[in-house]
Amino acid sequence: MLGTAHKVEVEAPDGAAALELEHRLYALHPTAVFRRGRWVVDLPGVHSVEDVASEVKEWLRLIGAQATTMHVDGRALWVFPETLPRHRASNADFIG
Repeated sequence: MLGTAHKVEVEAPDGAAALELEHRLYALHPTAVFRRGRWVVDLPGVHSVEDVASEVKEWLRLIGAQATTMHVDGRALWVFPETLPRHRASNADFIG
């Protein structure tokens, strides 16, 4: 059972970033378009919005963006990149 399909639109800061997200979400048949003065990636028929949001968070981190807006069935949601925990070197206590 797949559940309800949602229409998702993700705003991108520029064309290159939109194409990168389109490539990351290839299996969902996305389309990067320039619409009303901004780049967006359209995803019709998304069954797992959480999976898309997870990919968008990783994409934001990789492109160095602070946040984006993801529209799910017309409802706007802010998405922020996940911060990775800092790795503390095992010899950090010995470095002066």
